[in-house]
Amino acid sequence: MAESDCIRVRICEGRFALLIREPIREGNFIVQPKVDFDISISTVAGLLHLGYHAVACIEASALIYQDGKILVEVDHLEAMPIPYIQIKGTNKDIVAASASTLSLDGSFTTKTYLEIILESLPALERSYSGIQNQQALQLRKLVEFIQSQGGSSGFESPSTRENSSADSSIEELQLRVKILERWQAVNMVLWTILMSTVIGYSLYKRKRH
Repeated sequence: MAESDCIRVRICEGRFALLIREPIREGNFIVQPKVDFDISISTVAGLLHLGYHAVACIEASALIYQDGKILVEVDHLEAMPIPYIQIKGTNKDIVAASASTLSLDGSFTTKTYLEIILESLPALERSYSGIQNQQALQLRKLVEFIQSQGGSSGFESPSTRENSSADSSIEELQLRVKILERWQAVNMVLWTILMSTVIGYSLYKRKRH
């Protein structure tokens, strides 16, 4: 199973968000259109009802520093002994200069936290099933909590009327997932075209000079 087959859900202060990430890597940089959707716990329960499985849970805390040009995020991952620093901005040169100021030259990575954690596992466990085995109890508790809270919204009910309501909710959820998948594909194509145009224009300017 590839990471692109996964749906990322963030839980922060009791709120859930669906994260759409399609990073385009360019050297030490990630050009990443960011789209987050706030969702209810019932929606997460609906995804589990549709057949999705919880395969990994990454617990992290972050300290964020920002000004008008860049955002510096210090992430502490529970599974990793050292923090990671993300520098975000709209200007590549400013981001690179900030990294140099923080003496981060030569220590960049464009890997996701999930990839980093997978690589830290023993060779025989370097798969999503390896993470799932290590986090079995934690994931089971998380799934049970989501199902118990989401179930109160009508996904599971003995009455015919509530079952009908749950069916319509599931159909609506399936439609939303399909719309998100189509939007994600279109968004990826648009960003690829944009980056190709920018690179082509840069090469054209260099040739003229």
